[in-house]
Amino acid sequence: MEERPVPIGDGRTVAVTISIGVTMAPDRQITLDQLLATADKALYDAKAGGRNRTAFAATSC
Repeated sequence: MEERPVPIGDGRTVAVTISIGVTMAPDRQITLDQLLATADKALYDAKAGGRNRTAFAATSC
């Protein structure tokens, strides 16, 4: 993503980086709040690891 600058007008561009947190719902019951909390943890792990990263966190329920 960072290698494709986004035009912002007047001939200017800005580099964009993306960090993504990924999790998945297991077969057993899990609440949406628990799922989102796990994805949020993965997101912060990705951010801590540097730019343009994806991190996975398993649910603990």
